[in-house]
Amino acid sequence: MGWASVRITALTVTDDGTRWLGLQSGHVVRIDPDGDDVQLPAEPHLVGKAIWALREIDGAMWVAGSGGTAYYDP
Repeated sequence: MGWASVRITALTVTDDGTRWLGLQSGHVVRIDPDGDDVQLPAEPHLVGKAIWALREIDGAMWVAGSGGTAYYDP
């Protein structure tokens, strides 16, 4: 992923060291402890709308943004 033009609007780190980034574009990126990054499939209602909050609950990552909420269950 080219990070030069990415605007991070939310960030959290889980207990296992995984970093989760919410982007202004409405996308979510997971960076594993070994440094591998994965852009997760965007939820249609979040695309183009900033992610403002990320929270892990029971192993799933909940995402809140201008377009609503979603969760990812890795």
